[in-house]
Amino acid sequence: DSIFVNESVSVTSKREDNKLSYRLDFSGYDKDDIIVNIKENILTLSANKKQQNSQKNDNKILRSKSIANFYYSFSLPNDIDISNPIINRNKTYIEIIFPKKQNYKK
Repeated sequence: DSIFVNESVSVTSKREDNKLSYRLDFSGYDKDDIIVNIKENILTLSANKKQQNSQKNDNKILRSKSIANFYYSFSLPNDIDISNPIINRNKTYIEIIFPKKQNYKK
């Protein structure tokens, strides 16, 4: 057994005619550790994780500490509605969906 957890994170975005979505795939984090913040047309995805482990073998104790974090920030286009996003949380991903504004004019 490894005493370290492998963390990995990736973000993809997809634009369709009526919506814009972001998907954050992650491993090594709990879905509730991930913070989704939307403010002034900026989407921020972040997490901080601290972990301590101890293993005892024979007459030795092995202790380790690890810190993992990530921070992603995206400027959101003006033609999407940030007031009511749909946020789906799963064990391995979070998806944020923004509908396109109705009757948006450039």
